[in-house]
Amino acid sequence: MNLKSLWILVLACVATTLSAQKKPLDQSAYDGWKSIVSPKVSENGDWICYAITPQRGDALLEFYNAGTKQTTRIERGSPAWFNNDTWATFKIAVPFAKVRQAKIDKVKADKMPKDTFAVMNLAEMKVVKLPGAKELKTSAKGALYAYTYEVTPVKDTTVKDSAAKGNKTPGKYDRLVVVDVRTGDSTVVDSVKNFTVAENGRSVLYTREADSLKAVYVYTVDP
Repeated sequence: MNLKSLWILVLACVATTLSAQKKPLDQSAYDGWKSIVSPKVSENGDWICYAITPQRGDALLEFYNAGTKQTTRIERGSPAWFNNDTWATFKIAVPFAKVRQAKIDKVKADKMPKDTFAVMNLAEMKVVKLPGAKELKTSAKGALYAYTYEVTPVKDTTVKDSAAKGNKTPGKYDRLVVVDVRTGDSTVVDSVKNFTVAENGRSVLYTREADSLKAVYVYTVDP
């Protein structure tokens, strides 16, 4: 056997060995694949955010500060939105395992665990969670965010049945909360049906419906 033939034989053996050691791809390998989703850059260029999502499991939201080179991670965070280059809004998802178990248990759609809205001040990287919030609205500019959550009135048990017949317990309603991120001050309005934040981020327009009367209001803050 000449030298060339010997080398061919050696390489064939090595290739066969490597092939035998290589683990075949299965479903577990695909589950581990991750993707970068919805990358965004703040208007002033100081911040970059993106979500890292696996094929199966919990996502990870990352905020990268271009000035300090530091990264802040939010477990189970969804793609975020920058607001006025000073704060951001996003959702924190229910753990994947909890949702999966609820589906296995055939939990009804209205009883399924819900994601949580969150707001983060970029200066302090402080996250404020809004558990129970049904809807969150903001503007790319300004310092206001507004959200609603459902309120269930508590029945007054101190009133006797005979007296309570003419005083029905009011039904469920939505409560609107308007927050100024600069000061932390908030305003609460009950029985709100619809609301929106102005494009300039300094006003909130909302409608109320109580005692069969409908009205439209505007809440405004100083620039």
